[in-house]
Amino acid sequence: MTFHALIVELVVLGIFLGAFYGLAALGLSLVFGVQNVINLAHGEFLMIGAYVTFFGWSLFNLHPLISIILVVPVTFAVGVAIQWGLLERIDLDNELTTLIFTFGLALAIRGLATYSINTSYQSVSFLSESVTFGPVSFSLNRPFAFVLAVVSAGLFFAFLKYTDWGKAIRATSQNADIARACGIRTKRVRMVTFGLGASLAGVAGGIAGILYTIFPAMGLEYLLRAFVVVVLGGLGSLVGAIVAGIGFGIVESFGTFFQSSTVASLLAFIVLILTLLVRPQGLFGRTDTGD
Repeated sequence: MTFHALIVELVVLGIFLGAFYGLAALGLSLVFGVQNVINLAHGEFLMIGAYVTFFGWSLFNLHPLISIILVVPVTFAVGVAIQWGLLERIDLDNELTTLIFTFGLALAIRGLATYSINTSYQSVSFLSESVTFGPVSFSLNRPFAFVLAVVSAGLFFAFLKYTDWGKAIRATSQNADIARACGIRTKRVRMVTFGLGASLAGVAGGIAGILYTIFPAMGLEYLLRAFVVVVLGGLGSLVGAIVAGIGFGIVESFGTFFQSSTVASLLAFIVLILTLLVRPQGLFGRTDTGD
């Protein structure tokens, strides 16, 4: 393989991976943008989605795509229940309180999964055969995951733009007090938002189950990556999450090939630090103009 072909292959694989990271980060950015909550249990929703996909495929012989579709209502219901039954009962304006609460929630979900599910590594064996397209070689599950991530993100953005709930979410994100004064029930908006964030994480988890292995503690690994992507893109910026996710994927693709996955993760965090030094609000974050 020529050097040019190698670069093309790594970029393509990075874009495939980056779309997945962008989707995983979307829900985290959405929840922060609407209710200023950094959800440290976001990775556990991804883990739930991965296991729903795996059990649908392994126990009920469902096509992985059907299993991933079923993830949406399951994780949405879990997210709404958590927002309604737990988060609404604490002080959402206190960032430390929400951080501690969601951290405890993550530990509880992870512990429950570890106790009730086989802790051995699992995976969804689907489209694992390799294919060559021009100078690029990859397993078929990667373009499948890419298309699924892009379609999911596209449907999400269409929901935000064209539906009444989407308009209410955008209004609440811009100014909750004004949205409330206009008759928008912001409590319900928060519940729907948290449910959507959980669903986006769940779909990303289903994709992760096809690409990688599944285990109860997998959430932390993906939470860290999603958090890096969100900070790079700008807290609360949905477009930033997608763009930063693709950039993160390309950096990881090159780092993994030339060094190792550990070095690739290290490079990504170095990029994060350098970005924050130059642009603290992230690539697409709004500049604080206050004194």
